[in-house]
Formats: sequence, structure tokens, C-alpha cells
Amino acid sequence: MNLKNQQGAILITIIVSMVAAAAIGAGLVSLTTTSTYGQLGAMHQDRAYYLAEAGGRYAVPLVKTDIENSQTTNINQLHNQTFTFDSASATNGKFLIEVDTASDPDNVFVHATGIAGLSLEARVRITSRLARTQDSPFKYGSFGDSKIKLEDDARITGDVGTNAASSKIDIQDDAVVTGTQTANAGMTLTAPTFPAGSYTSDLTSSTTLSAGTYNYDDVTLNNNDTVTISGNVTINVNDEFKMENNAKIIILANSSLTVYANDDVKIEDNSEINKNGAAQNFVLYLCRNKDLKIKDNAIVNGGFYAPSSSKVEIKDNAQVTGSVVAKEVEMEDDAQITHDPSLLNVQTPGGGSPTLGDQVRYYS
Repeated sequence: MNLKNQQGAILITIIVSMVAAAAIGAGLVSLTTTSTYGQLGAMHQDRAYYLAEAGGRYAVPLVKTDIENSQTTNINQLHNQTFTFDSASATNGKFLIEVDTASDPDNVFVHATGIAGLSLEARVRITSRLARTQDSPFKYGSFGDSKIKLEDDARITGDVGTNAASSKIDIQDDAVVTGTQTANAGMTLTAPTFPAGSYTSDLTSSTTLSAGTYNYDDVTLNNNDTVTISGNVTINVNDEFKMENNAKIIILANSSLTVYANDDVKIEDNSEINKNGAAQNFVLYLCRNKDLKIKDNAIVNGGFYAPSSSKVEIKDNAQVTGSVVAKEVEMEDDAQITHDPSLLNVQTPGGGSPTLGDQVRYYS
């Protein structure tokens, strides 16, 4: 018998056995690890769902309150914000809130994304669709109860509408409407009520107005006068509201201006209102059948609601980003309106605020 050959065979057998044992062990480790990570992933997924659910329950009532009260304070604070349950450890779970008020004129969407885990992060998104049941006249770039006329290169970027026949939407001389033209819209336009009160003082120079309500007999700003709005401000003007010669109204962040006008409104000669802000932060309500004129390179970001006014003129390269609603609207000489759907959040006096229908959830 050859002992050397036997020793070689034994050695080979031992080596093969060790390799097989190692392979089996590696497989068991992989199986155990995969099972562990699978269980951990499922736990994170469940946790992310409950975090998303918690985020929606937190955010939806706040957004609903904003819409029903014509505010955006909560919406602005919630949008794109991440809330962590334990500030010392991001692994303890968090949710991200996103609020979409612009993509659909008939709905507001609140997206709540639950986030759980760190190296094995799980995300679950729940979207709450809040249906508006109140139709808004600000869904149009411009709405004329009885007439809309555009000429001489005037332009509306957005939809237009009228309660009259289609012939009352008069577009000529290279004027352009980029959106849908809706006739016989059946929109109910209710004239605002001018607030009662004492109107003895005037606003005629540069100043800063903090949150509150101000009653003025006249507002006449000119020659670079600048009024700064800090907070949510309401101005009631019994007589003329006029801005000219580079006058400006600047609305700071997290602030808004609402104007109730009882007489003629003129914004002209390079004047500016809310030039760099969202249109929802400035709205002017004209309460009687008086003139509204925006002209001579004036720039306004905001909404104008003048359902009784038969003479609204926007001309001479004036630019409005927002919406103009009146009995009659006329535009000419390169004037422009660009619709801003943020105005869908704004209450229409006499017509009720937008309300919210049943909540519908989408999971992703």
C-alpha cells in the first residue's frame, strides 16, 4: 500500500469538505442577513406609512383653515417642510409636507411623505385631494360679465370668460388669448359691500403699514412714494385711489394687502404694486360702478374684482400678473395679463369662500 497516495487523498478530502462547509456557511449567513433586512425593510415600510398618515392628519386641517379664511399663512409654512419626530435622531422618523394649490383649479393637493430608516430608508406618500366646491372668478386671466375686448397687440396668457354670448369676446388687431375662451359661463358675480366707518384721513406719502385695517378718504401716491406692507393689511378708500409717477406698494414676505375701493382707481405712470410677489398677496375690490384704469407701464401682481364696473381699461404696456374680473374689460396698446392661479385661494366677497369637499387619498 502507498501511504503517500493515501495521505494526498485524505488531504484533498479535507480541503473539499472545508470548502463545502464554507459555502454552506456563507449561504446561511446570506439567508439570515437577507431575512433580517427583509424584516427590517417591512418594518420601515409600515412605519413610513404611519408617518405619512400622521403628516396628512397634521397638515390637512391647517390647509383647510387657510383656504376657508382666504389666507396662505399655514400653506406657506407647511410647503416643502420636513418634520422630524426626534430632533436628536433622524432615524426615529419624519414626514415631508408638500401643498399644491396651483396645478388644478378645482382641487388642492396635500402630499405627506413618511420617511423611516437610515441606510435602508423607506418612503410612503399619501396625497389628500381636497375638492373646491365654490367656483372662483379668478380662475380666468380675465372675466367680463358682459364684455371683453382686446386690440392693438394686447395679450392675455390664460383663459378668458364672459356671461354673455361668444360675440362679446372681441379679439382684434393682433391681440392674443393663449387659453380657452368661455362664453355663457353662468358665473355669479356679487358686488362687494364697502365697509362702514369714519373716513377723514388721507394716505399721501411714503410709510410702512403694519398688520391691521386702515380707513382713508383718499390714497394719492406719486413721485416715488413707497408704501411698505408688513403683515396682513386691509385698506378701505372712500374716495379716489391713485398711484402715478413711479409710486410703489411693496408687500413683504408673509404679508398681504386687501383694498376696498369706493371710487375711481388709477394705477399709472410706471407705478408698481407687489411687483415681485405672488398675486394672492394683493387683491383690490371695487365696490361701485366706478372706473378702474391700469396704464402707462404700470406693473401689478394681484387680483382685481370689480363686477359693477363698466369701465376697466388696461393699456399702454401695462402688465398685470393675476386676474381681472369686471362687468366690462378693455385692453389695448401692448397691455398684458398673465393669469396667476394662486388667486384661487382668495375669497370673493359676497360669493362665499372656497370650501372643501370630501377628502380622497392616493397612496404611492
